[in-house]
Amino acid sequence: MKHLITLVLIISCSVSFAQEVVGTITNSSSENLEGVNISIAKTSLGTVSNIDGSFQLKVNANRKQTLLFSFI
Repeated sequence: MKHLITLVLIISCSVSFAQEVVGTITNSSSENLEGVNISIAKTSLGTVSNIDGSFQLKVNANRKQTLLFSFI
């Protein structure tokens, strides 16, 4: 059975010169979310947030990319 959960993700991201996006994912109560999938649209590249809601993902700084977030 699937449950639809509405989450407000507060994403704190910064892009460094090393072509890496880092951030922390929290819900509307400011609780860290573990297990959120983060991927780059139209690629097979991605990662998952850790127990602290933190993630890091290498990106190509030479072109515009879209990050996709999913959580079940």
